[in-house]
Amino acid sequence: MDIHSLAKMDIGASKQQSNFAKAQKPRSATQQSKPNEVNSDPCTTCAQACPKPILICTECADGTDQHGTATTTIYCDTKCRAADTKHAKLCAVKNQQKELHRSGEILQAIWFIWREVAFDMKLSHIEKKKAASGEDLLFFHEGDYTDHNEGPLYPLPALANMDEKDKQAVITLNSCGDAMGFLHGLSKKLLAGISDGIWENYAAVKESDYYVHQVRCTGEPFKFSPIHQYLTTRLSTNGKIYVLDPSGAQLGQHQAVLAPGRRLQWMTNNVQVAEHGACAINSAVMRNRHPNDAPPSTDFRVGHVQEAVCQKVMKVVEVWEQSRTSLQQLRREDRAKYVTARDSLLAFIRVSLRKWVADYTSGAITVHIPEYQRPGPDTFKPTPYIQSKAGKSKKRNDAIDPSDICGTPQFFAKLASQGVNIHYA
Repeated sequence: MDIHSLAKMDIGASKQQSNFAKAQKPRSATQQSKPNEVNSDPCTTCAQACPKPILICTECADGTDQHGTATTTIYCDTKCRAADTKHAKLCAVKNQQKELHRSGEILQAIWFIWREVAFDMKLSHIEKKKAASGEDLLFFHEGDYTDHNEGPLYPLPALANMDEKDKQAVITLNSCGDAMGFLHGLSKKLLAGISDGIWENYAAVKESDYYVHQVRCTGEPFKFSPIHQYLTTRLSTNGKIYVLDPSGAQLGQHQAVLAPGRRLQWMTNNVQVAEHGACAINSAVMRNRHPNDAPPSTDFRVGHVQEAVCQKVMKVVEVWEQSRTSLQQLRREDRAKYVTARDSLLAFIRVSLRKWVADYTSGAITVHIPEYQRPGPDTFKPTPYIQSKAGKSKKRNDAIDPSDICGTPQFFAKLASQGVNIHYA
């Protein structure tokens, strides 16, 4: 069965619901109530009793928050409706905020599916421990990568005693840079028409900010990333800046969108900002490096395979849009239609990615890896971990180029050399 046939399948929706994307009449500014409907609310403009039938603003009748909570704004006549310019502006802003929250929700959900199905880390087991503060922490114990015939995608084992948020934290570990790079095209598509600016942000974080901590197969604690990356976007109606953080679960930050004034502390300290697409540019450069210019044990297959997954996701979304509706129309739908269509899109992506990964793993499809980047028997040989008597581990000599470490001055200098505009928030 090809991808176009799969898209036409009714995934979790009735036949009638699957055809909801057919041309619909645009919503008018007002709508009449039923003649016998009892009205106990006064006119929004003049506060007088409204004669029947009443007029309502249909732009907010489905609700203007991200949950689609129904609201009713009524008028006694068209003059009062026209005079209420304040509501029209507020309604436009709130509707755009709702569309933004839905866009962020979809972006995050797709990233969760992506990371779960095309997981590129070898997980041995997960421990949940109590920190000194009393809060739960997860410890991600890596498996042994020494078999170069394995990978670069690994099945995610069952996570016993883990709730959904724990699972999200595990699958987003070390993925914020990938999210910025591989979700570039999708985030641009989802925010089209409601945003007049998108940026990639590099925020300094501490080890204590992380909910998940990584442990190498040798027992050595993995050095945490001191930088977390996320998107910010400016709404065109109110000019305010919102955060989209698809991989924040690893830091215990599970919200897909954060409104102005709701940023976490680490999102406000010494944050550097780059134009949208900076990580995609850097990812392309990293994929084409020579092994002599990369840290030992670098698995170049990961970048090439995840780029192939990215192309697959974009193709799947395109096919779904052709058979259902555009992502822009999806985010504008009334609540019931939105939920049905959103679930259909996510189910289609999950099914398609599972098939792609199964075909790749079985060898039915291949991803080109340059010969000079292919792993050999000694590529993933682990560096011995020696614990000193003082309890401090000896530093590993990985010969890592500082420009490859996200957040270093050399890293931002490299982005600038690639034509990326960098500034502080």
